[in-house]
Amino acid sequence: MSTRIIEIGSNGKHLSVYRGFLKISEDGREVARVPLDDICSVVVAGFGITYSNDLIVRLAAHNIWLVACGTNYQPAAWLWPADSHSVEAQRIDLQTGLSKPR
Repeated sequence: MSTRIIEIGSNGKHLSVYRGFLKISEDGREVARVPLDDICSVVVAGFGITYSNDLIVRLAAHNIWLVACGTNYQPAAWLWPADSHSVEAQRIDLQTGLSKPR
C-alpha cells in the first residue's frame, strides 16, 4: 500500500510523469523522481507550479489524490480519481445530501 505524501512547497517546479515515476523538474532539469506506486497523495503549495496532463491521468489511474493549496497554504482544490474507492463516493453522497450545515 502506498503511504508517501509528496509535498511540493517550492516555486517554479514542473510536475510530469516518466516511466511510472513522478518527475519534478526546475528550469528544464530533473531535480527528483518518485515511483507512482509509492505515492498516496501529492500536495502542491508552491507558486508557478505546472503539470502535464499525462501526469494528472496517471495519478488518477494510480488512485493518487492531488491537493492544490492557495496562498495561505490551505487546500483550495483537490483532484481525486473518478473511479475511486466506493467508500469515498458514499461519504461524498452522504455529505452532499445533508439538509443543513453541520
